[in-house]
Amino acid sequence: MKFEQFTNINELTEWMNIAKLAGLKSTEFVENEVKESILNVTNTNDKNSITNNTINLNIGIAYCMRNQDNKIIGTSFLKQIEEYDSSNQITIFHIAIDETLRGQGLGKQLMNETFKCAKRLKLSFANLYTTTQSNFYLNCGMKKYGEFPDLIKTKQNKKFSRKYLYINLDTIN
Repeated sequence: MKFEQFTNINELTEWMNIAKLAGLKSTEFVENEVKESILNVTNTNDKNSITNNTINLNIGIAYCMRNQDNKIIGTSFLKQIEEYDSSNQITIFHIAIDETLRGQGLGKQLMNETFKCAKRLKLSFANLYTTTQSNFYLNCGMKKYGEFPDLIKTKQNKKFSRKYLYINLDTIN
């Protein structure tokens, strides 16, 4: 499996089809966000040289995991949220693995690679929120720091809670 920064606008539909598995509510918004992130990337092919000084983290960075046939099988997105992210932390969005490949450890591998990318940006913390998969993220080394219990309703009047998690990137090798 190969993990890389997503930069090919021609594969946007493929990236979005996987990212939708993360429960995206507004695909048009996310699609525009990913397009902006592609334009945000410097003209370097060396992902290790990308730092928070060469890209705008408020726009974000899209990543993908590819199989041996170069097909996108996983997605993640890093972005600083101006309202609540400080200069030393970033929020993780759109974590998803192809449904047919789940249960093989690829999700954990995707998270670890996403953490490493955030660390290469010289950030100290990464955070995310989830409504369903908190145990998965806890198994990836994240810690829970908050929850809104049963405050959010779906259109079908189903209630669910939102859990907030973080990881200290200094603990990542």
